[in-house]
Amino acid sequence: MPRNRNCAHRNRPHPEKNGYRTVDQWNPNTTVNIRLRIRLLWIGLATYLIIVLNDIRYVRSDPGYVVVLAALINGGIIFALIYGLRKSYKKLRENTSDNRDPNRL
Repeated sequence: MPRNRNCAHRNRPHPEKNGYRTVDQWNPNTTVNIRLRIRLLWIGLATYLIIVLNDIRYVRSDPGYVVVLAALINGGIIFALIYGLRKSYKKLRENTSDNRDPNRL
């Protein structure tokens, strides 16, 4: 395939041709990308909770300060995941309220 000499990136095909994402598809505020973010956050939260629940059996063998430090770190991570979910659901509700019924997510 001959190179397009007018393109800024000569090793890549021109971005306006078929098969490339447009600027709107890379927008993190589209409904599809918000739903993907929500799905990934739920998967991450479930995986993290399974790992934490699996490691509870080792709490007795750890010193007290390690347990307190681990509880603070785990609480912070779980809080961040829940905050991300809440923020994403709020953004999804704002995006869908213009087009659909506001009670439907």
